[in-house]
Amino acid sequence: MKNKLLFSAVIFLAGCTANHEHDGLYIASREVTGITKAWILEGNVLTVYSMGTTEVLRCKQLNDGIELGDGEVYSFNSDGDLVSAKEEHKKNDYRMIKTSDRTKFNFGELDKIVNEAYEQERKNRSTIQP
Repeated sequence: MKNKLLFSAVIFLAGCTANHEHDGLYIASREVTGITKAWILEGNVLTVYSMGTTEVLRCKQLNDGIELGDGEVYSFNSDGDLVSAKEEHKKNDYRMIKTSDRTKFNFGELDKIVNEAYEQERKNRSTIQP
């Protein structure tokens, strides 16, 4: 009986482990009203970084996307970036671009990474011919 209980507990705990397939740092593809945004996805925890502040959210990491606690769903596109289901079919999609597999950063590192990403995005947009 004791072995059956232990075996059941092991099976239950194995089923409760978080998915870490898409862990990493994601940076928004564009600024929205001048606010920078970075997401750090680690298992079923999403840390949102914006202008020196963080917010930690529970999420469910799936094979093809993540679902936030409020029911909002983001899907992974073919490049591994996160795209909001609301924005998926728009021409100018707002997406979170995966820039690193790392999940541990300090504020100084995040500020530098985000600033460099936005500077590169500005350069990319300025070279596009209408």
